[in-house]
Amino acid sequence: MIPEELVLQKQYPEIILRPTPEGFRTDDSKKNIIDASSEKKLHILCVEDMIVHQKVIHLMLTSLGHTVTIAGNGKLAVELFQPGKFDLILMDIQMPVMDGLTATQKLKEKYDVLPPIVGLSACAFEGDCEKYLAMGMDEYLPKPVKKDDLRRLISKTLTCSEIDLEIFTQNSNL
Repeated sequence: MIPEELVLQKQYPEIILRPTPEGFRTDDSKKNIIDASSEKKLHILCVEDMIVHQKVIHLMLTSLGHTVTIAGNGKLAVELFQPGKFDLILMDIQMPVMDGLTATQKLKEKYDVLPPIVGLSACAFEGDCEKYLAMGMDEYLPKPVKKDDLRRLISKTLTCSEIDLEIFTQNSNL
Protein backbone atom coordinates (compact mmCIF):
# COMPACT_ATOMS: atom_id res chain seq x y z
CA MET A 1 0.00 0.00 0.00
CA ILE A 2 1.28 3.50 -0.89
CA PRO A 3 1.55 5.87 2.08
CA GLU A 4 -1.18 8.53 1.98
CA GLU A 5 1.29 11.43 1.95
CA LEU A 6 2.87 10.07 -1.26
CA VAL A 7 -0.53 9.86 -2.94
CA LEU A 8 -1.29 13.42 -1.86
CA GLN A 9 2.15 14.65 -2.97
CA LYS A 10 1.83 13.02 -6.39
CA GLN A 11 -1.64 14.49 -7.04
CA TYR A 12 -0.83 17.92 -5.59
CA PRO A 13 2.90 18.66 -5.99
CA GLU A 14 2.39 22.38 -5.25
CA ILE A 15 1.59 21.57 -1.61
CA ILE A 16 4.38 20.26 0.59
CA LEU A 17 2.92 18.02 3.28
CA ARG A 18 4.48 16.96 6.55
CA PRO A 19 2.93 14.17 8.62
CA THR A 20 2.04 15.08 12.20
CA PRO A 21 0.17 13.13 14.90
CA GLU A 22 -2.97 15.16 14.04
CA GLY A 23 -2.71 14.49 10.28
CA PHE A 24 -0.82 16.53 7.68
CA ARG A 25 0.36 20.12 7.67
CA THR A 26 1.91 22.28 4.99
CA ASP A 27 5.61 23.05 5.07
CA ASP A 28 6.15 26.23 7.13
CA SER A 29 8.87 27.40 4.74
CA LYS A 30 6.20 27.85 2.07
CA LYS A 31 4.26 30.44 4.13
CA ASN A 32 5.70 33.31 2.09
CA ILE A 33 4.16 31.81 -1.07
CA ILE A 34 0.69 31.50 0.44
CA ASP A 35 -1.70 34.23 -0.69
CA ALA A 36 -2.18 36.50 2.30
CA SER A 37 -4.13 39.17 0.45
CA SER A 38 -6.76 41.30 2.08
CA GLU A 39 -9.42 39.25 0.25
CA LYS A 40 -12.39 38.39 2.46
CA LYS A 41 -11.90 35.15 4.31
CA LEU A 42 -14.74 32.69 3.82
CA HIS A 43 -16.32 29.91 5.84
CA ILE A 44 -16.63 27.05 3.37
CA LEU A 45 -18.60 23.83 3.67
CA CYS A 46 -16.73 21.09 1.82
CA VAL A 47 -18.90 18.04 1.13
CA GLU A 48 -16.63 15.19 0.08
CA ASP A 49 -16.59 11.47 0.90
CA MET A 50 -12.96 10.69 0.01
CA ILE A 51 -10.63 11.41 2.94
CA VAL A 52 -7.65 12.20 0.69
CA HIS A 53 -9.68 14.84 -1.19
CA GLN A 54 -11.02 16.23 2.11
CA LYS A 55 -7.47 16.70 3.41
CA VAL A 56 -6.13 18.25 0.21
CA ILE A 57 -9.05 20.67 -0.24
CA HIS A 58 -8.87 21.57 3.46
CA LEU A 59 -5.12 22.29 3.18
CA MET A 60 -5.53 24.41 0.06
CA LEU A 61 -8.42 26.47 1.45
CA THR A 62 -6.89 27.02 4.89
CA SER A 63 -3.60 28.05 3.26
CA LEU A 64 -5.64 30.78 1.54
CA GLY A 65 -6.92 31.86 4.95
CA HIS A 66 -10.41 30.37 4.78
CA THR A 67 -12.22 28.30 7.41
CA VAL A 68 -13.41 24.87 6.28
CA THR A 69 -16.05 22.53 7.66
CA ILE A 70 -16.06 19.00 6.22
CA ALA A 71 -19.15 16.85 5.66
CA GLY A 72 -18.59 13.28 4.47
CA ASN A 73 -21.81 13.01 2.42
CA GLY A 74 -24.81 15.01 1.25
CA LYS A 75 -27.02 13.97 4.16
CA LEU A 76 -24.50 15.35 6.66
CA ALA A 77 -24.24 18.55 4.60
CA VAL A 78 -28.01 19.10 4.75
CA GLU A 79 -27.90 18.50 8.52
CA LEU A 80 -24.85 20.76 9.06
CA PHE A 81 -26.01 23.67 6.94
CA GLN A 82 -27.23 26.75 8.80
CA PRO A 83 -28.27 29.96 7.03
CA GLY A 84 -25.59 32.63 7.30
CA LYS A 85 -22.91 30.25 8.56
CA PHE A 86 -21.28 29.40 5.21
CA ASP A 87 -20.18 31.64 2.34
CA LEU A 88 -19.59 28.83 -0.15
CA ILE A 89 -20.38 25.13 -0.49
CA LEU A 90 -18.10 22.73 -2.39
CA MET A 91 -20.23 19.67 -3.16
CA ASP A 92 -18.92 16.39 -4.54
CA ILE A 93 -21.37 15.03 -7.10
CA GLN A 94 -21.05 11.30 -6.40
CA MET A 95 -21.10 10.20 -2.75
CA PRO A 96 -22.63 7.38 -0.72
CA VAL A 97 -25.65 7.93 1.57
CA MET A 98 -26.78 11.06 -0.37
CA ASP A 99 -25.17 12.36 -3.56
CA GLY A 100 -24.35 16.02 -4.15
CA LEU A 101 -27.18 16.68 -6.60
CA THR A 102 -29.81 15.36 -4.18
CA ALA A 103 -28.27 17.33 -1.30
CA THR A 104 -28.31 20.49 -3.42
CA GLN A 105 -31.97 19.96 -4.31
CA LYS A 106 -32.86 19.40 -0.63
CA LEU A 107 -31.00 22.54 0.43
CA LYS A 108 -32.75 24.58 -2.29
CA GLU A 109 -36.15 23.22 -1.23
CA LYS A 110 -35.49 23.98 2.44
CA TYR A 111 -33.85 27.45 2.19
CA ASP A 112 -34.67 30.51 0.09
CA VAL A 113 -31.17 31.97 0.33
CA LEU A 114 -28.08 29.81 -0.07
CA PRO A 115 -24.41 30.49 -0.69
CA PRO A 116 -23.09 29.43 -4.10
CA ILE A 117 -22.91 25.63 -4.44
CA VAL A 118 -20.01 24.36 -6.54
CA GLY A 119 -20.20 20.84 -7.92
CA LEU A 120 -16.99 18.77 -7.83
CA SER A 121 -16.52 15.63 -9.88
CA ALA A 122 -13.65 13.33 -10.83
CA CYS A 123 -15.68 12.15 -13.83
CA ALA A 124 -15.15 15.21 -16.02
CA PHE A 125 -16.72 14.57 -19.39
CA GLU A 126 -17.65 17.06 -22.09
CA GLY A 127 -20.98 18.63 -21.21
CA ASP A 128 -20.77 17.83 -17.47
CA CYS A 129 -20.49 21.47 -16.46
CA GLU A 130 -23.67 22.41 -18.33
CA LYS A 131 -25.46 19.31 -17.02
CA TYR A 132 -24.63 20.03 -13.38
CA LEU A 133 -25.50 23.72 -13.71
CA ALA A 134 -28.87 22.72 -15.18
CA MET A 135 -29.39 20.36 -12.21
CA GLY A 136 -28.98 23.13 -9.63
CA MET A 137 -25.25 23.69 -9.09
CA ASP A 138 -24.11 27.32 -9.29
CA GLU A 139 -20.65 26.46 -10.55
CA TYR A 140 -18.58 23.37 -11.38
CA LEU A 141 -14.94 22.31 -10.91
CA PRO A 142 -13.44 19.05 -12.17
CA LYS A 143 -11.18 17.03 -9.85
CA PRO A 144 -8.41 16.96 -9.00
CA VAL A 145 -9.03 20.50 -7.77
CA LYS A 146 -6.04 22.82 -7.99
CA LYS A 147 -5.29 25.71 -5.66
CA ASP A 148 -5.37 28.26 -8.49
CA ASP A 149 -8.82 26.96 -9.54
CA LEU A 150 -10.07 27.45 -5.97
CA ARG A 151 -8.53 30.92 -5.80
CA ARG A 152 -10.24 31.94 -9.08
CA LEU A 153 -13.53 30.40 -7.98
CA ILE A 154 -13.45 32.22 -4.65
CA SER A 155 -12.59 35.52 -6.33
CA LYS A 156 -15.45 35.03 -8.80
CA THR A 157 -17.81 34.00 -5.99
CA LEU A 158 -16.93 37.07 -3.93
CA THR A 159 -17.48 39.35 -6.90
CA CYS A 160 -20.85 37.75 -7.72
CA SER A 161 -21.92 37.75 -4.05
CA GLU A 162 -21.07 41.44 -3.67
CA ILE A 163 -23.07 42.27 -6.83
CA ASP A 164 -26.01 40.13 -5.64
CA LEU A 165 -25.91 41.79 -2.21
CA GLU A 166 -25.83 45.24 -3.80
CA ILE A 167 -28.81 44.40 -6.06
CA PHE A 168 -30.70 42.88 -3.11
CA THR A 169 -30.01 45.97 -0.98
CA GLN A 170 -31.09 48.31 -3.78
CA ASN A 171 -34.29 46.35 -4.42
CA SER A 172 -35.19 46.19 -0.72
CA ASN A 173 -34.90 50.00 -0.50
CA LEU A 174 -37.49 50.49 -3.24
